[in-house]
Amino acid sequence: MRARFRHASAPGRDFGHCGRRDRKGNQRAPAHNSGARKPSALADEYAPEHLEVQVAEDELDDYLHGLRNYGSLFLGREATVTYGDKAVGTNHVLPTARAARYTGGLWVGKFLKTITYQRLTDEGTRRIAPAAAAIAEAEMFMGHAITAHMRLERAGAAAVTTT
Repeated sequence: MRARFRHASAPGRDFGHCGRRDRKGNQRAPAHNSGARKPSALADEYAPEHLEVQVAEDELDDYLHGLRNYGSLFLGREATVTYGDKAVGTNHVLPTARAARYTGGLWVGKFLKTITYQRLTDEGTRRIAPAAAAIAEAEMFMGHAITAHMRLERAGAAAVTTT
């Protein structure tokens, strides 16, 4: 498998040395496979803001499904960062400085408040309380351990102290 990766800041230019940085100090994405590592693994490690993949048309889906760490992915010779930033992309606010390893680009969901809740039955308490108490005790969070033990007793099971 051979892929050529290009960085958007220098059209028509490939970067073979992965550690190079642009004028702003941003890490450049890898440009090509040196044979030592798979291009997808190398690209995921660098987690670029923009990633252009230019391979044979029948290989593009492999990259689409195999790559995980990028701000925006441009597949094939007709896809260009210019289109994504100016006309067809979902946004122009993308993770930089390898942040694509843990977050994606800005989208409406970033503005939504997410909340969680837990609701357990007595059976759920009997199943989860021993593990929760053991973890809390290992972390020396005795208040958390006590509440797990109390609920376990209330659910009709004997509390077991792990310490």
